[in-house]
Amino acid sequence: MFPVKHYWYKAKLLFLKLSKLLVFLAHLLSLLTGLAACLLIVYELGFDLTAGERESIRQLYYKLLTVFFLFYTFRFLFRIKEIRKEKGRRIEIGVYLVLLIVLAVHWQHPHVSPGDSLLVRIFDSRAILYVLLLFLSILEISKRVFGVMNRHIPPGMLFAYSFLLIIAVGTGMLMLPHATVPAASLSFIDALFTSTSAVCVTGLTVTDVSATFTPLGLGILMGLIQIGGIGVMTFTSFFALSFMGNSPFKNNMVLKDMLNEESLNGIFRTLLHIIFTTLGIELIGAVVIYCGICGTMGMDTADEIFFSVFHSVSGFCNAGFSTLHGNLHDPMVSTNYLLHTTVALLVVFGGLGFPIISNFYRLIGHFFHNKWLQIIGKQKRYVHTKIIRVNTRIAGYTTLILLVAGFVLFFAFEYDNTLKDLSLSGKIATAFFGAVTPRTAGFNTVTLTSMMPATVMLTMALMWIGASPMSTGGGVKTTTFAVACLNMVNIARGKQRLEIFKREINRMTIQRAFAVIVLSVVWIIVSTFCIAAAEPQADPTAVFFECFSALGTVGLTLDLTPTLGTFSKAVLVATMFVGRVGMLTLLSGLVRQYTEKNYTYPQDSVMVG
Repeated sequence: MFPVKHYWYKAKLLFLKLSKLLVFLAHLLSLLTGLAACLLIVYELGFDLTAGERESIRQLYYKLLTVFFLFYTFRFLFRIKEIRKEKGRRIEIGVYLVLLIVLAVHWQHPHVSPGDSLLVRIFDSRAILYVLLLFLSILEISKRVFGVMNRHIPPGMLFAYSFLLIIAVGTGMLMLPHATVPAASLSFIDALFTSTSAVCVTGLTVTDVSATFTPLGLGILMGLIQIGGIGVMTFTSFFALSFMGNSPFKNNMVLKDMLNEESLNGIFRTLLHIIFTTLGIELIGAVVIYCGICGTMGMDTADEIFFSVFHSVSGFCNAGFSTLHGNLHDPMVSTNYLLHTTVALLVVFGGLGFPIISNFYRLIGHFFHNKWLQIIGKQKRYVHTKIIRVNTRIAGYTTLILLVAGFVLFFAFEYDNTLKDLSLSGKIATAFFGAVTPRTAGFNTVTLTSMMPATVMLTMALMWIGASPMSTGGGVKTTTFAVACLNMVNIARGKQRLEIFKREINRMTIQRAFAVIVLSVVWIIVSTFCIAAAEPQADPTAVFFECFSALGTVGLTLDLTPTLGTFSKAVLVATMFVGRVGMLTLLSGLVRQYTEKNYTYPQDSVMVG
């Protein structure tokens, strides 16, 4: 006979298997509920519905909230140890209590009337339903997406897949009937182009944004720009890490590589900093823009607020989208230099990159901490520490050089052309904007087709170099360009090692810099050839310009893009995607990785140059 312990072990094993199955089914149900909630909200907002259909959807909302309520009740009862480890458990508990109140109000008042109390009407409002459903849905979807990192998917491909997914979702949402004005007809290729341009924070458009999209469509565009600027995986990982206990080690390693973080301990802090830095700068930018346009454009307050928020998000994310017919060259804002300067500064901050902003933030914090210690008498002199990294120095100096050189050259080339009729302050503001916006922003305050040929060439060069790594901008990046230039000087001098700021740059960094440059040049040549072959009537300079703009995720155009055919638009869609994700990132994800061998072949030389 089997001992009692054997049966106890078998029963315990069966219980563990059943509990795992129940947890899996609960998570699957919560994911399906979240997806259903998102689809219902999109359906209600995007299509013409009768009052009866809207009421039926409203009842479905409460059924979905009931499923969420049962799921979280299950979690609180049986997974309490896991919840205690979550960073956002207090928010989760608060949302759970609001969910309980909303459902209780609905059970007591299934049909709210104007005679009910204000509190009942607030908790039964559609705004509360939308906020609750979207928060819970995004939370559950983020957790499941975060779980995908456990699969054998290279980080580069995971990054690319996330952008492809949000582009596909954005394409569908932009084609909703309520997203475009009745007179506008948005084809699939145009919706795909616009969605790709928004997610890849480019700004190239094949339609007039102001005349094509409704407020809902513009809101969708702004959401796509925001998600594309921050990064889909950054956004979902932040949500998942906030409301999960101990995340798997492999997930943390993937995030460490994607965020270029030095240690695993700083991952959540980095995500938190990226999210709140973005939202904080955008909020400040929106306030300044609102102060600059208030009462000057003939809009009501709500439209002015939306205009300010949209352009602040578009500016910091280096997207270049505008709700005005002529972008920032529109007659309503063509001389509003406070608006131009604010947007330009947002572009600069967005193009610096989150690690660099964080580095400067730490430097400022260190400075004020030292001053405070000196004031209270705990420290007699300023304590110097090595805070500014080499990457920050290279990106900062390169950005400054490009801005100054771009400003001086633009001012000189266009002084008797597009700047001719402007005041001195207008010339300076416009020249500064002209130096900033090619750095992957896409806004324009002058007519690009009226610029001098030398200015067009300057703009293409700035578009190709682009912004800094880990920023909202594209291009080959400032650090790539700087490392390549420094290495060329090294080769000319016959020096073996690349040294700067008392640090040696490793060989792999130099190789990656040249690989990025070569790949970008090859892609521009191929894409230009494809468009030139498909559009034989197009001006070759304009074709080159559009390809530079797409690969650099800039968005500036010589008015060629709206006239292109379907094939040429598809080429630019692929170019924008490659420019945002990175050709080297895609190659490293597609090509089988090499395993280092413990042998070397005899060296030989090849004649180059």
